Amino acid sequence: AVAAMKATTRTEGILPALETAHAIAALPKILAGAHGVVEEWSADDEVLVLLGFSGRGDKDLAALTSFDDVQPWESAR
Repeated sequence: AVAAMKATTRTEGILPALETAHAIAALPKILAGAHGVVEEWSADDEVLVLLGFSGRGDKDLAALTSFDDVQPWESAR
């Protein structure tokens, strides 16, 4: 969740709340078909992802100082 939060901030300029960052972190697994959501996406499937952001990440900054060593996702570096 912390890596997803940092990646979203770096790529989108949005500091999501930590609760929202958990949903962001789950997206790659959902889209990959993990956890029994779907067996496998075919090339013909269209996927629309809608994720509502709620809360503010600035209130979580003090608590996140213990995670300073966590890097954003590779794609956001």
